[in-house]
Amino acid sequence: MTPRQTSVARWQPQHLGGTADAIDGAQRRLVAIARAVHRDVSLMRDHDYWVSDAQVAAEERAEFESRRMLRCAEGVETVGAAYRSALGSIGAARTHLLDTVAAAHAAGASVGDDWQVAAGSVDDPQEVDYWRWRVGQAVTALTDADAEAAQAVRNALDALRALVPDALGMSGLEARELAVKITGGTQLSAVDIDNLLRDLRGIQPTVEQLEALARGEQIVMSQATLDYVRELYGTLGVDGFVKLSEQLGTEGSADGQRLLANGLALAAGPETGLGGMPAGVAEFFEKPGTTNVVVGNPPVFLTAVPDSGLLDRFAQSYGAGDAALQQDNPINRALLERAGELAALDPGPRSAIELRDAGSTTFDGLLEHLVAAGGRDQESVHEMVVDPGSREERILPLLQHDWSDSGEPAVARMFEWIADDATATGDDPVSVERATRAGETAFGLSQLLSGHHAELLDVPGSDGKSIGELNPAVTQGLAKAVAPYLADMVGVPGEETGTHGYGALGFRNAPLLYAVLSSDVDAAGHLTAQASTSVASLEQVWATSGATNTDSRIHYGVWAGRLAGVVETGLALELENRRNDAEDALDRRGLVFDSAKAALYGSASFVPVAGPFLATGIDVASPSVRDAYLSTADRIESMTANASTDTSRTASYYNMALGAQAANGGHLPMDAGWDDYRTADGSLLSSAAIEADDRDTRLAEFNTQVRDTLVSSGMPIDAFFSEFESARQEVPR
Repeated sequence: MTPRQTSVARWQPQHLGGTADAIDGAQRRLVAIARAVHRDVSLMRDHDYWVSDAQVAAEERAEFESRRMLRCAEGVETVGAAYRSALGSIGAARTHLLDTVAAAHAAGASVGDDWQVAAGSVDDPQEVDYWRWRVGQAVTALTDADAEAAQAVRNALDALRALVPDALGMSGLEARELAVKITGGTQLSAVDIDNLLRDLRGIQPTVEQLEALARGEQIVMSQATLDYVRELYGTLGVDGFVKLSEQLGTEGSADGQRLLANGLALAAGPETGLGGMPAGVAEFFEKPGTTNVVVGNPPVFLTAVPDSGLLDRFAQSYGAGDAALQQDNPINRALLERAGELAALDPGPRSAIELRDAGSTTFDGLLEHLVAAGGRDQESVHEMVVDPGSREERILPLLQHDWSDSGEPAVARMFEWIADDATATGDDPVSVERATRAGETAFGLSQLLSGHHAELLDVPGSDGKSIGELNPAVTQGLAKAVAPYLADMVGVPGEETGTHGYGALGFRNAPLLYAVLSSDVDAAGHLTAQASTSVASLEQVWATSGATNTDSRIHYGVWAGRLAGVVETGLALELENRRNDAEDALDRRGLVFDSAKAALYGSASFVPVAGPFLATGIDVASPSVRDAYLSTADRIESMTANASTDTSRTASYYNMALGAQAANGGHLPMDAGWDDYRTADGSLLSSAAIEADDRDTRLAEFNTQVRDTLVSSGMPIDAFFSEFESARQEVPR
């Protein structure tokens, strides 16, 4: 509400300065009391007035309370600063407004109590408008300053309130005492566990806070909660955390294990502003993950993994928490880096790996649990993949390791979020940020796979196996992660694909990536299904683009040709890596395209959903469009069987007919030449219906009809096919 003129005239903003001085005085007294609380108890020990275990406990409590009081003093100081800032902003705005009103009166205008300006003795309407504008601007400046000052004071008071300990639940000191019990080997009583679970539930984020975390925002937690998690987890360390989690598990409290792991994630994560692992946990991960010694004669190089059993149990206990709270978390990053470090170990003929203090832990089981827990952190995966050193030293060994059937899915899950986040929803900043992160991660993976194609098509130490033969589920996961970016690889810009963050891999490197992922039939099928969809979509979009001889939009043909060439060359490179005869290679090629067609039949995940494609009006869910994708896959398969000039253009003509239909409002053009190819509602028949009984004749007639339609509208169809073929042949073979 805008204050009236008489009210503003009575304001005395200088009193805000007096209030700020009083608050500052209270802050100084609070600081003095906080320091005295700890100092006085410490002096008793220093002067031998009181020396006992009770004095030590009292001094610890005094130190704890002193720290809490000093934090409150900082909050009080912020409140005083808000008042002092308000004095400056409101005082200046008030003075300016009253001076403006006085100037208006001096000019002959009148200003009412509601700030409305009347002509008074001013004859010129423009001058009256001028004073209305001047007074209005000054009123707005004052109300804005007033509102901003009020909000600043509210924010400072809210922050101060968050520092006040909650009335219920254990304090940080009591949490530390509980942790000391556990680390000392004491089993908690039922009452202790009930109290612990009550407090752990109390520190869990609310629904609103979880939504904020999903948006990448920080959340505000009370000082009591921050004290609690610092003291509990900092004192527990890794060993105490595992003991407590396992006791909860033994007593059948899986939810308690989840709450305990969530609390540790909050204590370590950046979302709460704590920023870093609790001290006891950090100490564990700061130790070397491996040690090297030489033993025996002849000498054997032994790599020891210290505390392997504890590390394994910690990974499983921490993995019981919610993945939503373990994002951008240093604990997840440490687990994932340790997994990569161990996977890189090479137990050759003169070397060995020894798990120390392992208990029932196995090497493969340890790796699996490390990846399962650490790999849920999408931000840590992103950071490690985009960093050249980390992806070479930590991610590549995870891809080359010979995983068990249960370990493979854990690695594949590290990347499963990428395809889901590949395209953004409109201009929503959070969606764009997620899409950018996905694109950057996919690009880092693409660089890794193409740059190390030789070591992935013939994995060292695997007796000549490729990554697809060694780890098919991992290979399929990688294929799904990079598939949305196939068009980006051949130069289609982000505004056309709807993707963000993917760099310039280049169509000359893309076949190497394709070859690596084609070492598994289903991974190759997934990529080929996406490539077929993209080629078909580019041809459909070109037919709707209004291309002419002077503005050919021929880049769509270039991109489509490159994509076809990448599939063709990538599959050929992978087949060359095999020691199979020509018949085996032909059989494998058929299996790849069978897998691609099965994927196109059974999933809508390859449907393009971004860029200019949506604006074409093409119904991507219609059977005829899915038919077009399958026909395009058939066409690309024929190219891989014979690398000579592409002569099977019926699939392209069918794609362009769909484009012509979209350009005509969703129905085929009304001229009689289309009558044999339209359904009752005026849309394009399926390709099977067009073929009818006389396949060759019918298809030739259809191709002629589409071509004539495009040529008559001025579209350079011959140039399109020429550029398609040139671009296809341009891909290195």
